[in-house]
Amino acid sequence: VAEAAEMPGMAALAREHFGAATPLNIRRSAAQALSEVSAGTAGAALLPMPADGETDAAAWWTALLHKDDPRMHVVARLPFWAPRAEGTPTAQGLVVCAAAPDPSGHDRALLGLELPAEVSRARLMTLMTGAGFVPGPTILRRRDPVMQALVEVDGFVADNDPRLATLPTLRPPVVVGAYAVPLGVA
Repeated sequence: VAEAAEMPGMAALAREHFGAATPLNIRRSAAQALSEVSAGTAGAALLPMPADGETDAAAWWTALLHKDDPRMHVVARLPFWAPRAEGTPTAQGLVVCAAAPDPSGHDRALLGLELPAEVSRARLMTLMTGAGFVPGPTILRRRDPVMQALVEVDGFVADNDPRLATLPTLRPPVVVGAYAVPLGVA
């Protein structure tokens, strides 16, 4: 679990979901947590939800744009149920592990893209829709001359989905992961 001052509640969220008997290690950064998953010393990492405007250090999802060995994926979104009872953790996060996600029948996928920095959010949405995706929340990081995008799309997307090849990206798109849509979420 990555938990720093700017990410309160992540440990409580992990404890709520995985249970009191599950060993839990708190790390000060997402990079530390991902490093342990990559090394095999941790089975999974619970990381904060990505957000627009986050710092380079906070943009942990960019590490998943590279198909390193072992390849890590987002496999779950927490909390898994809503509405939330009073007093439960308010944090939200994504679970990353060194395994591919499985389709549940009601999923959302996360796609990582690298595009020219001048591509607008509206243009990106047009490109996604034109490729046959139904895009949702999108995080953009502009680092001239490249823009990195994390786009949530409806449905499960596999690495070999032919729609990915139709996107005009600088590098092939990466399926960062997928998760079952949490209960109580449309």
